[in-house]
Amino acid sequence: MKTPALILLVFLITACHTTPKSKEVLSATKSKIADTLTGDSSKVNISTLPTDTVLVTKAEIARILKFYPELSDTSYNYNPYTLYAMRGLNGTEKQQDGDKKIDFNSEVGQDDYFLFYAYFLSLKNGREKYQGQRDTLIKIYDGINSIMQNLANGGTFFGHQQRRILGYAEYSIYTGINNDYYNKEYNIAKQKSFYISSLKQLINDDLSTNFDISEKRKPPLLKKLLKTVNDIDGLISNYFYLNNAREFEYSNY
Repeated sequence: MKTPALILLVFLITACHTTPKSKEVLSATKSKIADTLTGDSSKVNISTLPTDTVLVTKAEIARILKFYPELSDTSYNYNPYTLYAMRGLNGTEKQQDGDKKIDFNSEVGQDDYFLFYAYFLSLKNGREKYQGQRDTLIKIYDGINSIMQNLANGGTFFGHQQRRILGYAEYSIYTGINNDYYNKEYNIAKQKSFYISSLKQLINDDLSTNFDISEKRKPPLLKKLLKTVNDIDGLISNYFYLNNAREFEYSNY
């Protein structure tokens, strides 16, 4: 009979510690989303990559949020694939004249959904505050995707993956912010060495058995891919980047 009371007590203690911060984050994020839909400019750059520009009108953003409100739900903690599978469940299904529901069902549509996912989650995470981590993660993920694309001798999957990387990177930042597990400060030299060696071994093994790539092309391609691995090596400076590099590779390829 004491168990329910104990659970309630734990819940209340937890709420006392987390609610103020959560309310503060939710309020700040909702304010940023409101700012997105107001102001002087008629368009918003939704790309989280500083070197890229994807302009979307504010009217289009408002229409997307009408049918896919989960994109701006500041309380969610789903990765982009899971949220994509849940898309539109709480949206406004009734369409008014001229208010056509946007369709994200195609491969390109999924790419676009991931872009919006990254944009809105970046407002919650902090656009400027975590831009350095964001850039590094995108470079690491892009490098891994590039290696796999070359080993597979191309394919549309990798092109779509390149666009979706922004969503993966933003979720990695989100989990890093909200989970102390990723903030390990011990020396990662040996772990990183194992991971980098595994990438190099994968490249060597794949190239040695890949008959779709001519023998003439293999030496320069090997040199190119090993350079990409070395670039990734230089980007992995702590456990956070190492763990996310491994997770991204193992869960996608």
